[in-house]
Amino acid sequence: MVDQAEIHRKVVSGDVEERRWAVKLLRSNFADLPDKDVAWEDLHRLTWDEDSSVRDSAAVALGFAFQYVSDKDGAWNDLIRLIENEDIGVRTGAAVALGRAFQHVPDTKQAWNDLIRLIENEYSGVRMGAAFALGPAFQHVHDKKQAWNDLHRLTEDEDSHVLAGAASSLGFVFQHVPDTKQAWSDLHRLTEDEDIGVRTGAAYALSRAFQHVHDKKQAWNDLHRLTEDEDSHVRAGAVFAIGPAFQHVHDKKQAWNDLHRLTEDENSDVRMSANHSLGRASIFKATEEESKDYFESELNNAIKFFERSSKEATSSNNPSSFCLPFYRSFYTITFEKARAKGEVEKYLAEAKSASEGSENKEILLEAIENLASALTEAHKATDFDAMKSDLNVCRRYCDRAADLIRDVEGETPGAAGILRRGLPIIDQRIKELIREVQEKAGVVCRETRGTGTPYEPLGMEVNKWAGELLDRDYLRNEKNVFRIVQILGEFCDLLPEDKRKYPCKIVEEIREESELEDKLSSIATAFSYMQPCIESQLQNAAKPTTDKMRSDGQPSQKTDHSTTVFAGAGSTVVVPHTETESGDVTVTTNAKATKELQPEEHRTDHRKKTAIEIIAAIAVSVLVGIVSSRYLEDLTPTSSTVIAFIAFIILLIIILMQNRDKSS
Repeated sequence: MVDQAEIHRKVVSGDVEERRWAVKLLRSNFADLPDKDVAWEDLHRLTWDEDSSVRDSAAVALGFAFQYVSDKDGAWNDLIRLIENEDIGVRTGAAVALGRAFQHVPDTKQAWNDLIRLIENEYSGVRMGAAFALGPAFQHVHDKKQAWNDLHRLTEDEDSHVLAGAASSLGFVFQHVPDTKQAWSDLHRLTEDEDIGVRTGAAYALSRAFQHVHDKKQAWNDLHRLTEDEDSHVRAGAVFAIGPAFQHVHDKKQAWNDLHRLTEDENSDVRMSANHSLGRASIFKATEEESKDYFESELNNAIKFFERSSKEATSSNNPSSFCLPFYRSFYTITFEKARAKGEVEKYLAEAKSASEGSENKEILLEAIENLASALTEAHKATDFDAMKSDLNVCRRYCDRAADLIRDVEGETPGAAGILRRGLPIIDQRIKELIREVQEKAGVVCRETRGTGTPYEPLGMEVNKWAGELLDRDYLRNEKNVFRIVQILGEFCDLLPEDKRKYPCKIVEEIREESELEDKLSSIATAFSYMQPCIESQLQNAAKPTTDKMRSDGQPSQKTDHSTTVFAGAGSTVVVPHTETESGDVTVTTNAKATKELQPEEHRTDHRKKTAIEIIAAIAVSVLVGIVSSRYLEDLTPTSSTVIAFIAFIILLIIILMQNRDKSS
C-alpha cells in the first residue's frame, strides 16, 4: 500500500521532480488510497501547478481518478479549465482525460461539445489527444453518426501523430461504428502508411477489430505483411495481434508458422509477443479439441509458451506474467487436484504481483477475484465439456487482462479506458442489463403460467435461469446466458412462421457474441420482440374455451369439475381439468367428445318417460290385484288389497331410483 502521507508531502514540495512523481503515484494508486477526498484535494492542487509538465500529467491523472472523486462537479470544472489552458501539452492531456472520464461527467452534452472543439483544434498535438479520446468516449456519445464522421476525418489528418491516435481508437470502436465498410477501408489504408507509428497503431487496432471485419482474408493479408515489416515496433504489434485474431483467421497454418518464425526474431519484444500469441493460440486449440488427452496436451503447450514469453520480458508490462499463473492454476485444478489448493494460492499471489506495475491495477485485481471464482467453478467440473467451457471463460479473462497489462498509458494514452469495457468484469452496465433480462423473463413467465401450452414450461425455465444471473459471478453468468439462449431458441420454434424471423435472427446473433454485455443486451432485445408474439398466441389459443359461441348462439358453460364447450347441434366437448393449491389450472389433452341431446329436449323427454313408467306401475298393480284375488281366494279381501298396494309402492320406488341414477 502506497503511503498517502508521503504522496501529500511530495505534492506540497518545492521540488518539481517530487511533484511530478506525486502525480504518477496519484494516477496509479488513486482507487486504492484510503482517503480519496484528501487525494482529490492533492490532485486538484496539482492541476494549478506552475509547471506545465506537472499540469499536463495532472490532467491525464484526472481522467483516471474522475470516477472515484465524490465532488464530480469540482472535477468537471477542473477538466474544463484544463481543456482551455494556454499550454498545448496541458490541453492534450486534458483531451486524453476527457475520453476516460466521459461516461462519468455530469454533463455529457457539454463534454461532447468540448471534444468536438478539440478534434477541430489547429494544433496537431491537441487533435491527437482528441483522437485517442474518441475511443473510450464513443459508446457513450448519443450522436454516434457525428462521432464516426469525426473519427473518419481524423484518419485522413495530415499529421502522423493524429493518424496514430485515430488508428488506435478505430480498433476499439470498430464494431460500434455505423459504417464498418468505410471503417475497414480506413484501417486497411493506415496499415500501409509510411509512418512507423501509424502502422504500429494500425497493427494493434487489427488485434481488436479483426473478428468484426467482413473481409477477413484481406485483414489477414495485412497482418501477415506487417509481421514482415522492417521496424520491430510494427512487427511486435502485428505478432501481438495474431493472438486474438488466430481463432478467426482462415489460414491458421500460415498464422502458426508466422508466430514460430517470430519467436526467433532479433528483437526481444517481438519474441515475447510471439510466444504470448502462441500461448493464446494453443489455449484456443485446447477449447476446440474433442479428445481429453489432446486438450491436456494443448494446455501444457500453452503454459510452455507463456513461460518462454515471461523469460523474454524486458519490463513489468508483460501480459504472460499475468496469464501464466492462471493457466497453471487451471491445469493443476483440472489434472492435479490433490495438490491444487496450495498451488492455486501461490499462482494467484503471482498474478496479483504481476498487476502491481500496471496503470490499471484496480481493474486487474477485480479480474483476479473473478478468475479465482472461475477457478473455483472449474474445480467442480466433472466432465470434459465442462472443462472446455470453464477454460474458455478463463481464456476470455486472461486475454482481456493481458491487453490491459500491455497498455502503457504514457505511450498509448486513452487505451486503458477503452479496454476497461472489454475486460469481463461485472460493471454497472452489466448489472443494469441483468435486471432488465430478469424483469422481461418474469413477464414471459407470468403470461405463460397456467396456460397448459408448450410455452408454460419454457417460461418457467427461462425465468429460473434469468434469476440465477448474479452481479459478481462472471463464469456462472456465462453458463446461465448459454441456457437462456437455448430456451429462447425453443421459443422461436413455437412462434408462427410470419412472426419468428426477426427474433430468431437475434437469437442466432447472440450465439456469435463474445462479450457478456453484448449477449445480455441482445437477450433483452429478443424478449422485447418475442413477448408480444407469445401473448398474441396465448390469446388466440384461449378463444375456443372462453369466447367461442355455440353454433346456436349460446356461450360455453363451466362446471366445478370440467369445462364444457358446445361444439355443434347434439354434441359437446368435455375437457377435464384439475386445480392446484396455487390456483393454476392444468388442462389435459385427452379431451373426449360425446354425443348428447340438447338440454331442453333432454328435460321434455325425461318427463315423458317418467309419466309412462308411473302408468305402467299402476297397471301392473291392478293386474297383481286381479291375479291375487283369483289365486288367493282363501285370503280375506282386505289382505289382497294390501298385497297389491305394497307391490305398487315397490315398483314406484324402483322407477324413481332408476331415474335418479340416470340424472346423476
